[in-house]
Amino acid sequence: MKSFNVKRYRLFAFIVFFLITVFFAWTFALAPFSETANLLILNGGTTLSALTAAFILTLIPFYYHQDEPPRVIWTAFAVCMWLWTIAEAIWGYLYTRDGEVPVFSSADIFWLVDISR
Repeated sequence: MKSFNVKRYRLFAFIVFFLITVFFAWTFALAPFSETANLLILNGGTTLSALTAAFILTLIPFYYHQDEPPRVIWTAFAVCMWLWTIAEAIWGYLYTRDGEVPVFSSADIFWLVDISR
């Protein structure tokens, strides 16, 4: 496995994560903005979290050599996370646009493909 020094980014990442979480919780609990703005923040926060996780999971396989078994496993996790991110973005868009998502929507296709992997 290749090595990577992350100590210099740890504090910055923790502060950003903490601030985003506090802002998300504050918006969820108090709904201080208009309904549309609150929906954009809450659905955008969920999609941003999924996107961040998908990006990180995409980078992890590159720290393994081609012949190492964990590379295949982490690649499968990354693909599934990207499918979930796409589904979450579609669901958030439909919910923000229509106020209600149908029982079976286009987002469900990506969730079903993700679960079946």
